[in-house]
Parts: sequence; structure tokens; C-alpha cells
Amino acid sequence: MLHDRQLYRHRQEAESIESSKKRINLMAYAAWLFDRRHKKQKRKRQRKIDNHVVTIDYLRKKLDEQAYCCAISGEQLTPDNFALDHIIALADGGDFSPSNCQLVTKTVNRAKNTMSQEDFIAMCQRITRFQESKSL
Repeated sequence: MLHDRQLYRHRQEAESIESSKKRINLMAYAAWLFDRRHKKQKRKRQRKIDNHVVTIDYLRKKLDEQAYCCAISGEQLTPDNFALDHIIALADGGDFSPSNCQLVTKTVNRAKNTMSQEDFIAMCQRITRFQESKSL
């Protein structure tokens, strides 16, 4: 459902949606909305990589450095459970540089999400303290 202001704004942005006598061509309007929505989604998905590339050789080296263990939990990494994590999240201005990447388990990566590593570890410690105090 559209408000009058929203329809007015759309009419200003896309002249092609009006047919004669100030009526809206519904098909042209639907196509315009579809294009507009998908253009926004494409822009959101694009990320600036700044020529930083994490290669297979880098991943092998990182696995050896970490002794095939998760950088945060210490769990054993396998081909089925590992994920590449950004130490400084992309949402916080981090990049794809090898110095900003570490290997963790998929579970840890999902739980950490966009938190900084320090915030994530602090949260895990608070949870542990709370659960230990509950069991006493």
C-alpha cells in the first residue's frame, strides 16, 4: 500500500511510469519498482576488497601456524567445520588483508558475527561466569 507522498516521490523519480491523462501505467510502475529494489540490493552486496586477496597458500600457512586449531576456541579444524573470520569485521571497517583474517570453526564464526574479538571473548566470559554462578 502506498501513501500519497510516496507515490508523488516515485512519480518525480520515474517519469516513465505515467501514461496519458496523469494516470499510472501499472506494468511500467511495477517494472520500475523491481529495478529500483534490485539495484539497491546489488549495491549493498558489493564490498571493497582493496586488492587484498587471501590465497590457498595463505590458508595452508595459517592452518599450520594455528596447528589446525580454531584461533578463538582451540577446537580442531577440519575441512567440514572451518571458516575464515575477519578479526576486525568488515562492517567495522576491516578488510580482506591476510593480517585481518584468522581461521575459526563455523560455529564460532556464526556466534561472533560482527563483534570484535575482544567483545566476543568478553561476552563468552560473562556467559561462563553466569552459568557457573547458577549451578552453585
